[in-house]
Amino acid sequence: MSEKLKPNFTPVPNVIFDKIMRTLTPGAVKVIFAICRYTYGWGKKSDRISLSQLSDMTGMERKSVVRTVRQLGNLVIIRRGNPRTNQASEYRINVEIADSDLVSLGHQPSVTMVPIQRNKNRTKKKTLTLPTARVRANPSTTVVRTGRQQGSE
Repeated sequence: MSEKLKPNFTPVPNVIFDKIMRTLTPGAVKVIFAICRYTYGWGKKSDRISLSQLSDMTGMERKSVVRTVRQLGNLVIIRRGNPRTNQASEYRINVEIADSDLVSLGHQPSVTMVPIQRNKNRTKKKTLTLPTARVRANPSTTVVRTGRQQGSE
């Protein structure tokens, strides 16, 4: 047996496995596990974790890590670091999160394609197709992502 594969432990709250994991994107699962590793894995409630550390551990680009952390919404509490002193943000799992917020975490609509007609006065029309995904950062905020323009006759 490999010494690296011998059981050692990073505590992960059971609810992440039992309820939350199946509703999250693969990237969100990676990020939440990385936060658990940096915090609970070292016996801490919170830790200062740089985006580079999260990127290295998850194999995701920094932009994707930022977007994914936003998707986790109330599940993760972040206390911003100080960029002037190169201090990383502090992350912790929100253990005080309401059960209703846990249930709604993964119930985000899937990406859909919405055709939009542009330039109605021209004879040659182009259809702008925008993939949209609504991501609930908190109950009062809705984020809409858009894609690239595609031409059609």
